[in-house]
Amino acid sequence: MKKQILYILILGLFSFTVYSQNTEKKEIIQFQEDAKTYKNYVDPTFPDISKHLDIQDPTIADYAKQHPPIPLKINTGNEQFDQTDWEIKVNNWVAANPYFPQFIEYHKYNRLLTAEDDLIFYNTAKAEWIKRNPEKYKEISKESDK
Repeated sequence: MKKQILYILILGLFSFTVYSQNTEKKEIIQFQEDAKTYKNYVDPTFPDISKHLDIQDPTIADYAKQHPPIPLKINTGNEQFDQTDWEIKVNNWVAANPYFPQFIEYHKYNRLLTAEDDLIFYNTAKAEWIKRNPEKYKEISKESDK
């Protein structure tokens, strides 16, 4: 009986995690479809994924290899060094990727990553883009709120 309860709890927690990741992914895709102005600010070389959302598309894999995810802050114990190092890496990444970030499922092409990592990369990149382009984001968000 205890094993069954434990099994049900684990299954429930796993289901909630997968559901929340899929829900956020769907919200991101819906935002991208609703905001037409958004297309003015995305990378024109990004492949059209609207037909290939649930499969491993080789054009997306190539794009993902050429456009790595935004660097995340690494904690080495030296907070000042970590912040400075991260800011330099992010500035270099933004210089190479000046467009509004696209949601890329990097975990499909790198077995060391998870779907949760994809959301972290996307949300971090989006926050950096918004911080650097507040007027453009206002334009996008006004349209998607309609």
